Amino acid sequence: VTAIPAMLLREVAKLVEDRDKEVARVCALSMVLVFRDVCPGYRIRPPTEKELAMKVTKETQKLRDFEAGLLKMYQSFVRTVVRCGGGKKSRSQRGKGGPEAGVALKCLCALLEGLPHFNFRTDVLSALVPHLGFQDSAAAETVADAIAGAIRADKAGDLTLEALHMVAQLVKQTRCSAHPASLRPFLDIRFDEG
Repeated sequence: VTAIPAMLLREVAKLVEDRDKEVARVCALSMVLVFRDVCPGYRIRPPTEKELAMKVTKETQKLRDFEAGLLKMYQSFVRTVVRCGGGKKSRSQRGKGGPEAGVALKCLCALLEGLPHFNFRTDVLSALVPHLGFQDSAAAETVADAIAGAIRADKAGDLTLEALHMVAQLVKQTRCSAHPASLRPFLDIRFDEG
């Protein structure tokens, strides 16, 4: 990725928080597509102080800079859509722009399904799981489908375990009055005998 496209991507990322809902919607959905295409197939681990002190080749330094920039931009985007998709806004968040709650929810679902292995997965999951306890059936169905898709793609089982813990907490907190779709993602889990 060269400097010019990264600069343009930052401009689109700023427009995600625009007060014009249509601009924010288009930019948020565009950013999801870009992240799903650009993010690597592994979790980015920030380098340690010792690794930063080591001398590296230009290619390695270029990769480090790209990963650091990508991670920072992705984290900022996740925070924005989590804030917008979280139902009630606090007093400090009311004046801020961003996509509507339904669009933010779709973005979070697309990030979970498209990048289940990537950084900030816990943030995305913890923003989605509470929607399974709401009375909004459409949102609960959408979230359940996204979690089910992510679980199907989960080979290691860590996402499945994390989602299961969060949904169990939700069921406890709501005193078993969570939406019935909250259990659907876990019905297809297969256990090994060994």
